[in-house]
Amino acid sequence: MPQTITRMATLNDSPRYVAAAGTLRELQANESRLKLEISKVEARLNEDKTVVSREYAVKALLAGNDNYHVSGKSELNSQLMRLREKAAVVRAAIVEQQKIVNDERTTASQAVCEGIRPEYGELLRRMAISLLAANVAALKVTDIRNELDSKDVSIASLPLLTFDGIGISSRDSCSGLAYMVREALRIGALTRDDIPAELRKDWNVL
Repeated sequence: MPQTITRMATLNDSPRYVAAAGTLRELQANESRLKLEISKVEARLNEDKTVVSREYAVKALLAGNDNYHVSGKSELNSQLMRLREKAAVVRAAIVEQQKIVNDERTTASQAVCEGIRPEYGELLRRMAISLLAANVAALKVTDIRNELDSKDVSIASLPLLTFDGIGISSRDSCSGLAYMVREALRIGALTRDDIPAELRKDWNVL
């Protein structure tokens, strides 16, 4: 049965990261609104009916159409320029805020990893020890089969399990298991005493 893992912290457990990410989302939402406004103004500039005559505007106002809005091309162009300037400022703020979010993510991630490190390290050690034990058993199986074969005993009736990298091929110092062992030693998941004495030389473990 898989072992239940302790509840891990998340990035959302960091108030600084949550605040930074929230600010970024607000800036991005503001940018989206500005882009929409810009597209609407650009669309109005591209429509022939956007700029109407002053006479039509006066008639509309006299008719009581208080919501009637007239904007000449020059006014629309000025409005478009202002929106684009705002969008540029927001875009620059987003770039800077993304840097802040990345920094806070790194810091928060380190805290999350430190919290789970003891359990994680123990799992790595158990995995490495299990692989070593499996390899010892595989080598013993090979020895038995070789000994029986040397005595002219047919071993056809004996079943055999093989796994890539486990068994006789693991004696090579460039094998996957040898690499794993050296890496496990480097990170502290294994000690020299964990490694079978007969394999230390093969794997260049001093």
